[in-house]
Amino acid sequence: MPPVRNLAVTLILVGVSLTIVSSLADRIGAGAATATFGWKQLLGLVLGVTVLGVGVFLLRQADEPYEDEDEGKGDGEDEDLPQ
Repeated sequence: MPPVRNLAVTLILVGVSLTIVSSLADRIGAGAATATFGWKQLLGLVLGVTVLGVGVFLLRQADEPYEDEDEGKGDGEDEDLPQ
């Protein structure tokens, strides 16, 4: 796996974990005593979704070929031009 792909998968896993833990903090006992959605949970949720989004963006970029990769296609004729 390329290093960018490893980083992307790691960011996705961290983002999902942070989002789940932040969302369920009161239920799993990591939140405040009250059952309100506090600012720390909101901050964790926003950070988790942001990290998840960056990971998905990087993963999609890692799958796209570079522009110069398809130059050696074949006989030198342009496939887009009508004949």
